[in-house]
Amino acid sequence: MKWQAWMLFMHRNDWRAWADRPLSAFVARVLMASAVLMAIGEAEAVSFLESGGQVVMESENFTGSAPGTGAAAGSSWQPTTSLAGYSGAGALASGPNADVNTGETTVGPRLDYEIDFQTPGTYYVWVRILGANSSDDSVHAGLDGVATTYGRLGMYDNAGTWHWEERVYKRTPTERVTVVVNTAGPHIFNLWMREDGVAVDKVVLTTAAAFVPSGAGPAESPRSSGDSPPSVLSVVRAGTNPTNAASADFTVTFSEAVTGVDATDFVLATTGGIGGAAISAVSGSGVSYTVGVSTGTGSGTLRLDVTDDDSILDESGNPLGGSGAANGDYVSGQSYTLDRTVPVVTAVLRSDATPTGASMVGFAVTFSEAV
Repeated sequence: MKWQAWMLFMHRNDWRAWADRPLSAFVARVLMASAVLMAIGEAEAVSFLESGGQVVMESENFTGSAPGTGAAAGSSWQPTTSLAGYSGAGALASGPNADVNTGETTVGPRLDYEIDFQTPGTYYVWVRILGANSSDDSVHAGLDGVATTYGRLGMYDNAGTWHWEERVYKRTPTERVTVVVNTAGPHIFNLWMREDGVAVDKVVLTTAAAFVPSGAGPAESPRSSGDSPPSVLSVVRAGTNPTNAASADFTVTFSEAVTGVDATDFVLATTGGIGGAAISAVSGSGVSYTVGVSTGTGSGTLRLDVTDDDSILDESGNPLGGSGAANGDYVSGQSYTLDRTVPVVTAVLRSDATPTGASMVGFAVTFSEAV
């Protein structure tokens, strides 16, 4: 939050103009900004508060973020006040604009919005978006690190003006973007850049199917200022399933930025004949970590569980799940199905009468499994 405020301050006040003034004036301005940032740090809000089945978030007030990776390694979200008609303190634009298109992936730079939900259920997603053309116009959206906008071209608009969007391009009119909140409590709504150059201004999540935002949309939801302990939001597969690969990755998402995450915080739960599976690597930071595993031998299922020994801490020093071991355990993640059984032919039978004088005959070949 502090660096966001600093970037917006410098953007609005044009550091180049201040660079031409006496040093004492520039230092005074910096000290003023520092005081503002200290005040923000003292009363920093945590989660957006959903109420009555609705939560509204200004794009620039994200609670976490991550830079692009892979094809989008050079991309990031940048604050801007140059796009007329924005709501709140500004908007966010993805850049640099180098014609990057991440397709059906979430390697684009990510924005996180922590929300304290009181009302579980299906939420319709509205994003106030601006795309200048068909190469700079789309994002992916999802919950707890899982995108729900695959299948076409993401959420998009290329009219060149701010527009409320609730569908994935070229889906049928009834296929609206939704996220499902299964349990009350903290969850993280995610936005990923799909094409660089796209800008976002505001997000509305609502359980009301008939609600349609207009103009700048409803006012931003209030935020809590509590200091609750972190929790695990999801553990999801980061690769194809089923698989017979020797290694696989899981993505672990926490409710807020944490440190102290290492291999000792995870265990593998297996079924079937899997043997020798092990944690091989842990990487990441903030709210999102990638855990690599060696899948061992044999066939069955493989799930990654989080074990809480109070070594994972948030920025305030709160341990996972609160003080006490095991109260932050997570055993509800996705599993990989490992299939190393080689298919074999179980039968080859004639399809036609015999003997025969036909110029062509048929045989039915049966395998031990679908091939």
